[in-house]
Amino acid sequence: MSAAGLLITDKSIKAVKMAGKKPMLASVPIETGVLENGLVKDREKFKSAILRLPSQLALSKTDVILGLPEKHIFSKTITIKDHEIDFDEKIREELETYVPEGGQSYTDWQVSERSADFETIFVASAPASILDTYLEILEEASIMIVGIEPLAVALSRHLPKALPTSTPPKETNTSTKPQGKQAGPPVKEAAPEVKESQPTSTLLIALEGSDVLLTIISEKGRIELTSVLPAGNANDLSSEISNMRSFYDKKGGHTTIGRAYLTGEGATEELKNQIATHLSITSELLRIPDS
Repeated sequence: MSAAGLLITDKSIKAVKMAGKKPMLASVPIETGVLENGLVKDREKFKSAILRLPSQLALSKTDVILGLPEKHIFSKTITIKDHEIDFDEKIREELETYVPEGGQSYTDWQVSERSADFETIFVASAPASILDTYLEILEEASIMIVGIEPLAVALSRHLPKALPTSTPPKETNTSTKPQGKQAGPPVKEAAPEVKESQPTSTLLIALEGSDVLLTIISEKGRIELTSVLPAGNANDLSSEISNMRSFYDKKGGHTTIGRAYLTGEGATEELKNQIATHLSITSELLRIPDS
């Protein structure tokens, strides 16, 4: 069975389905007021928008992953040093601090790194007040959801692998011409000292609808930090990025941010260049190949 993805925001429903190696894309706008901060305010209009997705996508015959904007999801990376501790218990303790008392939610986790001394676990939790209604209406439209994931997780899988920033030069030998009996052995020139390239983290900036999602992803592909802010001017975005980067740097024990990628409807060449200048790092637009 083929796979598809669905992303719901207050302004649109977007879908992608793979037909062989070619992605089929579709977007249906949502009227203002149908969804407010993720909550369904007009059930019939919301269902009508879902049913307007192009019939050639055939989502009713497909396993669908539902992507949620990060502002509706609490996510956190936690480290557990005691292998004997119950994961579910530890995660429940962590969530008590962040999830409102009495608020029902769906929570899942996965081990992102394991060593002899600790496990690093990525935890994500979404409110039932949003998900229950989505799942009910999607089921009425014969769309079966088999999984739910944060937008940051989905986007992180499409990041290109980081390339080395420098390569140490090879040693070279320079021989002197013989000068009678005083000729010496070949002289080896010392290669210039070059620092080996270090792995770097990536800043991913997704500009979708009325929100901007900032995500720092480690060189191992692990989500380290996320931040969501309303879409505004470039100065506000630059200030938020600076604050986020400063907080990340103060955590210690990790790599520096060495590159940035922009994606989404609001990603432009102008903004990409502004980010590159502001951070003094390589910035590119992230595009999923589409034939």
